[in-house]
Amino acid sequence: MRIILLALFVMAFLFAGLHLIVYSMAGFNASQQQSELQDIYYAGQEADSLLEHRLKEIAKNQESISERQKLARFEPLLAINPDIIAWIKINNTSIDFPVVQCSDNDFYMIHDYKKNKNNNGAIFMDFRNSGYGEDRNTILYGHNMKNGKMFQDLTLFKNRTFAQQNRYIDFATLYSEHTYEIFSVYVTDTSFYYIATIFASDQAFSKFINELKHRSMHDLDTVVSSDDRILTLSTCSYEFENARLVLHAKLIN
Repeated sequence: MRIILLALFVMAFLFAGLHLIVYSMAGFNASQQQSELQDIYYAGQEADSLLEHRLKEIAKNQESISERQKLARFEPLLAINPDIIAWIKINNTSIDFPVVQCSDNDFYMIHDYKKNKNNNGAIFMDFRNSGYGEDRNTILYGHNMKNGKMFQDLTLFKNRTFAQQNRYIDFATLYSEHTYEIFSVYVTDTSFYYIATIFASDQAFSKFINELKHRSMHDLDTVVSSDDRILTLSTCSYEFENARLVLHAKLIN
């Protein structure tokens, strides 16, 4: 009996150790990918500056531009994964990631930016969004990983001072760069449908915005109207079962 109990104990210990190794490797791989893709993305900013200068020259010469020009920095990223649709960065956090999008909201829950299985997943856009930041509500999802990856740093915004001092989100789509200002932070359960993308009228959208502001744990004193477009960031939270931590920001340029 002692031998059997000892064998069971050893097996349980080995299983726990294996699980810890797999979890640590997933976090390490996520960090490696983030660093690799950041190098590619930011190296492309110089190319974008040259392209912007050229487009201004074209405009001065009154030449017509019939098609949108992709930001040059995305071209090498799209060669890695054509599902990459944007990039999000929030200062004073570790959030500095590409954003992917596919035909559902399930695949990138358990796959990384190279489509490999990874429990860290990826930051992904709701499949119903256009991908260009032109919807009334553009929604991004990411895991709240205990290893600090993905959207874990959104928890920093539960602190009122941090939220007030870090109110801006840089969000670049394939074609243009945008800045958003955070106006609401709250924890909710999934019964509140904050992920609506289509609204019946301006009045319906205005009512939705008022509800978002009413739920906020901080008064960020940001004026938002039905003329605005908003960015929604969503991650899991652990206050209760099916809790979600949600941030909303409005487009300011």
